[in-house]
Amino acid sequence: MENNIYDLELNEGLDIVEDQLHITIVRVPGGWIYRTLIKNVTNAVFVPYCSDFKPEKIDSVLGDIYFG
Repeated sequence: MENNIYDLELNEGLDIVEDQLHITIVRVPGGWIYRTLIKNVTNAVFVPYCSDFKPEKIDSVLGDIYFG
């Protein structure tokens, strides 16, 4: 299964690292906190929960399929 922010449990995090960019997404009540670290500069922002972009999960013979 691919990583999906909607599948995170409360206080669970997801890390994305690419070159000098490090993003941590943490599920919190009401949304997520996105924390970025670029060249020793850090920033954090709260992103409210919105189900408009939540992938639709469909069970099929081939397994779980996600549509965005």
